[in-house]
Amino acid sequence: MKYIDELAKYTKFVIGGGIGLLINLATTYLLTDIFSIGFRIAYAIGLGVNVGFNFLYHMHFTFRKKDRAVKRLYKFIPLTLSITAINYVLVLIFTELITINLPILSQYYKYIVIILITGFVSVLNYISNKMWVFE
Repeated sequence: MKYIDELAKYTKFVIGGGIGLLINLATTYLLTDIFSIGFRIAYAIGLGVNVGFNFLYHMHFTFRKKDRAVKRLYKFIPLTLSITAINYVLVLIFTELITINLPILSQYYKYIVIILITGFVSVLNYISNKMWVFE
Protein backbone atom coordinates (compact mmCIF):
# COMPACT_ATOMS: atom_id res chain seq x y z
CA MET A 1 0.00 0.00 0.00
CA LYS A 2 2.91 2.33 0.73
CA TYR A 3 4.17 1.97 -2.85
CA ILE A 4 0.75 2.84 -4.25
CA ASP A 5 0.59 5.96 -2.08
CA GLU A 6 4.09 6.94 -3.21
CA LEU A 7 3.22 6.35 -6.86
CA ALA A 8 0.09 8.49 -6.47
CA LYS A 9 2.14 11.28 -4.91
CA TYR A 10 4.75 11.05 -7.68
CA THR A 11 1.97 11.16 -10.29
CA LYS A 12 0.63 14.35 -8.70
CA PHE A 13 4.18 15.72 -8.78
CA VAL A 14 4.55 15.01 -12.50
CA ILE A 15 1.10 16.43 -13.28
CA GLY A 16 2.02 19.62 -11.42
CA GLY A 17 5.24 19.88 -13.41
CA GLY A 18 3.30 19.44 -16.66
CA ILE A 19 0.79 22.12 -15.70
CA GLY A 20 3.69 24.38 -14.72
CA LEU A 21 5.28 23.82 -18.13
CA LEU A 22 2.02 24.78 -19.86
CA ILE A 23 1.78 27.89 -17.68
CA ASN A 24 5.37 28.76 -18.61
CA LEU A 25 4.64 28.35 -22.32
CA ALA A 26 1.41 30.35 -22.11
CA THR A 27 3.07 33.16 -20.15
CA THR A 28 5.99 33.30 -22.58
CA TYR A 29 3.64 33.31 -25.57
CA LEU A 30 1.38 36.03 -24.15
CA LEU A 31 4.25 38.30 -23.19
CA THR A 32 6.13 37.78 -26.45
CA ASP A 33 3.40 37.61 -29.08
CA ILE A 34 0.61 39.66 -27.50
CA PHE A 35 2.49 42.23 -25.42
CA SER A 36 5.64 42.42 -27.62
CA ILE A 37 8.08 41.83 -24.78
CA GLY A 38 11.43 40.37 -25.86
CA PHE A 39 11.60 36.58 -25.79
CA ARG A 40 14.42 36.32 -23.24
CA ILE A 41 12.61 38.53 -20.75
CA ALA A 42 9.26 36.87 -21.43
CA TYR A 43 10.77 33.40 -20.98
CA ALA A 44 12.49 34.43 -17.73
CA ILE A 45 9.15 35.72 -16.43
CA GLY A 46 7.48 32.50 -17.61
CA LEU A 47 10.05 30.45 -15.71
CA GLY A 48 9.44 32.54 -12.59
CA VAL A 49 5.68 32.03 -12.86
CA ASN A 50 6.29 28.31 -13.42
CA VAL A 51 8.47 28.01 -10.30
CA GLY A 52 5.90 29.91 -8.23
CA PHE A 53 3.07 27.73 -9.48
CA ASN A 54 5.03 24.52 -8.91
CA PHE A 55 5.90 25.51 -5.36
CA LEU A 56 2.27 26.30 -4.49
CA TYR A 57 0.97 23.20 -6.27
CA HIS A 58 3.40 20.86 -4.53
CA MET A 59 2.84 22.52 -1.17
CA HIS A 60 -0.95 22.18 -1.40
CA PHE A 61 -1.54 19.08 -3.53
CA THR A 62 1.51 16.85 -3.86
CA PHE A 63 2.98 16.97 -0.36
CA ARG A 64 0.20 18.77 1.56
CA LYS A 65 2.69 20.67 3.73
CA LYS A 66 1.39 24.19 4.17
CA ASP A 67 3.42 25.13 7.25
CA ARG A 68 6.76 27.01 7.10
CA ALA A 69 6.03 28.17 3.55
CA VAL A 70 8.75 30.83 3.40
CA LYS A 71 11.41 28.44 4.72
CA ARG A 72 10.28 25.82 2.21
CA LEU A 73 10.37 28.38 -0.62
CA TYR A 74 13.98 29.27 0.26
CA LYS A 75 14.83 25.59 -0.17
CA PHE A 76 12.64 25.06 -3.23
CA ILE A 77 14.13 27.80 -5.43
CA PRO A 78 17.80 26.72 -5.28
CA LEU A 79 16.78 23.07 -5.56
CA THR A 80 14.71 23.84 -8.66
CA LEU A 81 17.59 25.83 -10.19
CA SER A 82 20.03 22.99 -9.43
CA ILE A 83 17.76 20.32 -10.89
CA THR A 84 17.19 22.45 -14.00
CA ALA A 85 20.95 22.89 -14.40
CA ILE A 86 21.52 19.13 -14.00
CA ASN A 87 18.85 18.47 -16.64
CA TYR A 88 20.40 20.98 -19.04
CA VAL A 89 23.96 19.69 -18.60
CA LEU A 90 22.96 16.03 -18.97
CA VAL A 91 21.02 16.79 -22.15
CA LEU A 92 24.03 18.67 -23.54
CA ILE A 93 26.40 15.82 -22.63
CA PHE A 94 24.22 13.18 -24.29
CA THR A 95 23.41 15.26 -27.37
CA GLU A 96 26.73 17.04 -27.97
CA LEU A 97 29.44 14.80 -26.52
CA ILE A 98 27.96 11.31 -26.61
CA THR A 99 25.97 10.32 -29.63
CA ILE A 100 24.57 7.03 -30.80
CA ASN A 101 24.64 6.48 -34.54
CA LEU A 102 21.71 4.18 -35.10
CA PRO A 103 19.91 5.07 -38.32
CA ILE A 104 16.52 4.35 -36.79
CA LEU A 105 17.10 6.73 -33.88
CA SER A 106 19.27 9.40 -35.49
CA GLN A 107 16.41 11.70 -36.48
CA TYR A 108 14.82 11.57 -33.04
CA TYR A 109 17.89 11.00 -30.88
CA LYS A 110 17.89 14.44 -29.23
CA TYR A 111 14.22 14.21 -28.36
CA ILE A 112 14.63 10.72 -26.95
CA VAL A 113 17.53 11.99 -24.82
CA ILE A 114 15.42 14.91 -23.56
CA ILE A 115 12.58 12.59 -22.59
CA LEU A 116 14.85 10.07 -20.84
CA ILE A 117 16.85 12.73 -18.98
CA THR A 118 13.67 14.55 -17.98
CA GLY A 119 12.26 11.30 -16.60
CA PHE A 120 15.43 10.58 -14.63
CA VAL A 121 15.66 14.14 -13.32
CA SER A 122 11.97 14.20 -12.36
CA VAL A 123 12.55 11.22 -10.05
CA LEU A 124 15.60 12.98 -8.57
CA ASN A 125 13.56 16.17 -8.24
CA TYR A 126 10.70 14.36 -6.53
CA ILE A 127 12.95 12.60 -4.03
CA SER A 128 14.86 15.82 -3.27
CA ASN A 129 11.66 17.79 -2.74
CA LYS A 130 10.17 15.07 -0.58
CA MET A 131 13.24 14.66 1.62
CA TRP A 132 14.44 18.27 1.86
CA VAL A 133 11.82 20.88 0.95
CA PHE A 134 8.62 19.18 2.05
CA GLU A 135 10.03 16.85 4.72
